Amino acid sequence: MLAPISDKGHLLTSLPDPKDLDGLRQRIVDIGNWAKEYRDRGDDFIESHDETGARAAYEKALDLEKWSINIAKRYHDFRLMFDADGGPLPSGRNSNYPLEGGEQRLASIYCDRLGRIGGLLRRLGKLTEARQYYAIGAKIERDGGNFGVSNSYSTLNNLLLGIELGEKRATPGTGTSKPDLAAEIKEIIAFVRQQIDGPRANDAWAKVDLATALVLSRDDGETRQEAEDYFRSYAKAARPRDIGTTLRILGLVERQLKQMEDPAGSWTAWAIRTLEREAREAGKLRLA
Repeated sequence: MLAPISDKGHLLTSLPDPKDLDGLRQRIVDIGNWAKEYRDRGDDFIESHDETGARAAYEKALDLEKWSINIAKRYHDFRLMFDADGGPLPSGRNSNYPLEGGEQRLASIYCDRLGRIGGLLRRLGKLTEARQYYAIGAKIERDGGNFGVSNSYSTLNNLLLGIELGEKRATPGTGTSKPDLAAEIKEIIAFVRQQIDGPRANDAWAKVDLATALVLSRDDGETRQEAEDYFRSYAKAARPRDIGTTLRILGLVERQLKQMEDPAGSWTAWAIRTLEREAREAGKLRLA
């Protein structure tokens, strides 16, 4: 049985008033920090090859993150920010767009929680459900003008799950007859470059997202050098457990690409070796 990390049950009771935007947002932050403790515990169990313990920790973290999503939906004007599925409202619908102040901050943290839930579901092997959350998060990330969200986590992972599920390949005209993601990869590269040229200039997580998309796009010296630089930035900034998670995801993508006889599988293998080397040089290689 998973031992409790701490007694924070009070966070799930006496919820803030639906009009208390700051109170709701702070409660989501507090529950998210609690969930992160369980997620990190699960990653530690994975490192020690305790899959039962990891699953229990991830399930607990998932319950807490879903609870925090429900708290966000308690906000009395949530319907003027998101549709019934939690995504952007259709054009022309009555809304509070563009979001500002507390609503913009709530949208940012809400989008982050969608990505966290997707990540936990992925760890639990529930890829189809994970993609549902990533897909909603990706829509919010791409609608930056209305939400003021500067992120690419869900956007990239929504694409990667198409590969992991064996539904799409990265490279056109290779291997199976499955549709390719070449156009989507190109769009993501442009999308993340724009963020790095703006509000995420010093964000190592933006750079690892861009490096991953670049590796999937083509294999040439210029691409490799740029991706290597971005992997180095990420390895210096990220925690060892985060690097380990990135390596595991790249490994799953590589395996599926090779099964589809997609040359991007070999390019992804290079990316794995490169990130392992950079992490080792940064003294952070734990979960390779």
